[in-house]
Amino acid sequence: MSETPIVASSSPTPSTEQMGSAGEYVSADEIQKLSPEMKTTVSVIAGMFRSISGPDPETSRIVAQSEMHEETCKLEGYKESLRIRDKQNERDHEFRKKRLNHETLKNVVVLAV
Repeated sequence: MSETPIVASSSPTPSTEQMGSAGEYVSADEIQKLSPEMKTTVSVIAGMFRSISGPDPETSRIVAQSEMHEETCKLEGYKESLRIRDKQNERDHEFRKKRLNHETLKNVVVLAV
């Protein structure tokens, strides 16, 4: 990395001497030497780049796994609620059958007397 002095200029955009090469790393010390307006501009552009580029692959993988886990838990909960509902419907059906049989027997006894 070349040591070029950072010179404050009156123009809002830096000159090609101030910019350096396109893939050059800028250290925190060099950023501290910038004017307040330029620090703000660099900060805004860096924030835009980070928000556009998205999270790193490891973070994306973790987020995807947590979403998969959430959906799996929802599915298991839904299956369990269906199973419980089926059990309740079966109990209700048995109760209605017994009640119907009891009422049928009662009607036969009444008719027989």
